[in-house]
Amino acid sequence: MKDDLIKSLFQVNTQLNRIKRICFDKIDIMSRSEYSFLQHVIDLADKKEEQTISQVAQELQLSNAAVSRTIKHLLAKEWLVREVVETDRRHSIVKVSPLGREVFTQMDKALMELLSSAVEQIDEEDLTTFITLGKQIHQQLSEHAEDDNQ
Repeated sequence: MKDDLIKSLFQVNTQLNRIKRICFDKIDIMSRSEYSFLQHVIDLADKKEEQTISQVAQELQLSNAAVSRTIKHLLAKEWLVREVVETDRRHSIVKVSPLGREVFTQMDKALMELLSSAVEQIDEEDLTTFITLGKQIHQQLSEHAEDDNQ
């Protein structure tokens, strides 16, 4: 019984990822990785926090090389700006540019419009329950993964 539920959980996750991919393809403002990266940098800015590139890589569980490529790409689009850390000039931080925030906001709004029309048939209480359970499952899986790494 529990094995079937776990398989169903992974199937739901796969289906949600597929829907997310379709949404990003349909909107075509930025890629999912660009959106995720900008979201992380914006969240840091909103909390008045900064991270070096290697800290961002660690937080997002990506290699420094992958983060550096993404940053280079987003700098070229002028969605990010790079600043040298004054206390250690070997390190730099990235911040979202006004253009980057504008494009992110545009993408976020388009995603919300697309997704709200898709879920308007679902009861708000059911959505809240789904989200709460999803967070609980994520928390349990994260703790389990951390225990396995120690």
